[in-house]
Amino acid sequence: PTVLGIRFSSAGLLLLLFLLVLRRSLLPAPGERLGAFLLGAIGYAVESTFFFNGLERGTAAAVTLLFYAYPSIVTVIELASGRRPHPKLIAAVALSAIGTGVVVAGGEAVSITTAGAVFALLSAASFAVYLLVSHRVILRTDGLTTAAWVASGAGLAQLTRAVVTSDLQA
Repeated sequence: PTVLGIRFSSAGLLLLLFLLVLRRSLLPAPGERLGAFLLGAIGYAVESTFFFNGLERGTAAAVTLLFYAYPSIVTVIELASGRRPHPKLIAAVALSAIGTGVVVAGGEAVSITTAGAVFALLSAASFAVYLLVSHRVILRTDGLTTAAWVASGAGLAQLTRAVVTSDLQA
């Protein structure tokens, strides 16, 4: 959590400085400020925690391949909500899932424990939810401002977690 907290907090500060240089608003649109911050503090913080828990239990290749199941998860969530995707989209997602499975099952440099696979898939699922929620919560704020607030929220959440769990490292 310390490394993630520093990483996201630094990114948030750099993005805010960049916004200042560009003379653009540092604040999301009214009504979107809390949502932008919570997308980072909850959504991105949870996703990154799951991802790094996966990395502790498998190779980066395996975790990344499983993480990239998130488009399939987005599609399944959209199907469950009643949306009707084009049949070509369903075919593309199915082929992608099959390809990922083949690489994970047959790759020599790809190894992961069951717990690592679960964490990687939880990371993918939480990122899918993050994407879907962000499209409904952030409607007027530009991407750079949103990114600054998301990164800041994720950084604060990770540093808070490090302090609460006595895992803060110098």
